[in-house]
Amino acid sequence: MGNFISKEKHSESENSVEIRGLITCDTGENQTPFLIWDISDQSLGLWSSTKLEENQAVTLTFSQPFVLVVTAQVEWCEKQSQNHGFRIGLTLNEESTKKLINITKSLEKLKPNTD
Repeated sequence: MGNFISKEKHSESENSVEIRGLITCDTGENQTPFLIWDISDQSLGLWSSTKLEENQAVTLTFSQPFVLVVTAQVEWCEKQSQNHGFRIGLTLNEESTKKLINITKSLEKLKPNTD
């Protein structure tokens, strides 16, 4: 397994790309929005208004700028201060990791060149 995202707060780049989508829990009943705040080689850090349980299986659906569906497992879920939702750490399976890496490479090409 690769590096895992920590619960530490990450600094934001001025060239960051905001990636949003919907989380579907393993029960398949509800979909709630999420925002990605960190990506590493086999894991994601998300913000969501919904609390998820540790070891829970989820499906993440992205619609912009590319359509992508990946599966993941919740590693941790931490409530934010003042009822501002939850920070969530997820690990991806191998197939989902490959899909996300391909999308990330495509997004890098869309960033303006600041050199």
